Amino acid sequence: MSDKHLSYADRWMLNYEREHQNVSRPTHQQYGQQFPDRQTIRAGLSPAMQSNNPGSACLWNDIPGLATELDPVVESAIQTRKALKLTQESFSRCLGISAKTLRDWEQGRRHPSGAAVTLLAWASLQPEFVRELHRASKARQRPDRQ
Repeated sequence: MSDKHLSYADRWMLNYEREHQNVSRPTHQQYGQQFPDRQTIRAGLSPAMQSNNPGSACLWNDIPGLATELDPVVESAIQTRKALKLTQESFSRCLGISAKTLRDWEQGRRHPSGAAVTLLAWASLQPEFVRELHRASKARQRPDRQ
């Protein structure tokens, strides 16, 4: 394979290795037990996580202990949003928060604060008001046709 098909980082590394013959990349054997071998890693994966294509990344997170617990209020807000058939963007617009913030809450990357928990609880308990807010925001977006 020619150098022009390599990434910038790989090309830089090859050039560096050509210029510095006495330096080489550390191998797995040089690190000993610090890095587990491929078979050990595969043995620890659940069947859903094992890839049919060994060169591809795994997109599922089934490893115990890595999954984060969602706040019950966030879970009920997710159920409400899905019951109303709203996207994260439209639901967040109705609540007056950013879509990124809602996405982070729903994916467990962040947790809502006290006021945000109250807002999500209200949205879960009063879905008809959220529906009305959504209708009103859609009406504001469309110019009146006469």
